Amino acid sequence: MDLMSYQLGQFAIKGLLDKTGIDPKIVDYVVMGTTIQNVKTGNVAREAALTAGIPNSTPCHTVTMACISANQAIVTGANIILSGQAEVVIAGGTDPLTADQVKVITDYVDKGGDLVIFATLNVDGGVPLAAAEPLASYLYDNFGIKVENDLVVDTENSIGNEFSFQTLPADIDHFIVRDFKDTGILLFGGVHSIALNPQPPAEVTVTILASTAQTAYSKDMADTTATIEKAEGDKSGALPLVVASENSAKSSRVVIFGSIDSALNEARQYAAAGIRNTDLARNAIIWAAGYDSFRNIPSLEIVVPQPVPLFATDAQVRLVQFVAVLLLPVLILLVGGWRWWARRERERA
Repeated sequence: MDLMSYQLGQFAIKGLLDKTGIDPKIVDYVVMGTTIQNVKTGNVAREAALTAGIPNSTPCHTVTMACISANQAIVTGANIILSGQAEVVIAGGTDPLTADQVKVITDYVDKGGDLVIFATLNVDGGVPLAAAEPLASYLYDNFGIKVENDLVVDTENSIGNEFSFQTLPADIDHFIVRDFKDTGILLFGGVHSIALNPQPPAEVTVTILASTAQTAYSKDMADTTATIEKAEGDKSGALPLVVASENSAKSSRVVIFGSIDSALNEARQYAAAGIRNTDLARNAIIWAAGYDSFRNIPSLEIVVPQPVPLFATDAQVRLVQFVAVLLLPVLILLVGGWRWWARRERERA
């Protein structure tokens, strides 16, 4: 089904109204975010609202702020309510990456570009950006990995609830985890698993950097009626959470995180407790950019030249003393006297 962004927005708004029972007439404002405007829908928020049954008297506007357009739309909607201008505001995003936008990414990677992807959850049952097509299929076919539209449950390592848990970095000699694989701990909350292509291209090397316990399983996010308990058909086992892949034919590297946790500033405050999420994210970016080769160069020992002692005979020392104490002052006096005499003779002439 080939739909325009305003049509996807229409389904989202209409579904929200149906689930909440809100009368479209009491909606005071609609604000939607989109990455790139479509020339056919100059104000996609208004197009989506009208086709979803919102009255044409309701003001609507569209926010464009690159990848955070939807978040900015939500913040804008909240501010409208806080300012007292409205009581009921519908805010959100309109569409995932378009085919043209994905082509920009894939062309970049095909020419040797690199990617680090931090996946987020889409709790309303939709497909998150990192798992959406056609990007997911491109990564799966060319790098042997992709984000699953699921939610990982690891009760064995859980912290507080089934969706938040700790795990250890993979015990491997890979640049991204090498510095802390023996002592570090990783925390994840609301995380997707990473699917591995059983037959990746011959030129692709896939490395699992972090995974769950063997008892873990995942729930399909598309099935909003599913219970949290493990059921038949759920994917289970040591589920990959962070995976690196290198395609030598393209000279490209990709790292996928099943969660955005490692990219958040909040992860830094746990570093003192041995939580290495920030280090994991930083090293992934360094590795993907190809700068790991610089970090692997052994430190060079800097040799500072030592001063060479000056040795002289007694006769040489006496000669230096004679020149410095007697001869040099006499020469200065002679030169001064000659200049004075020469100037006097010029004045007489």
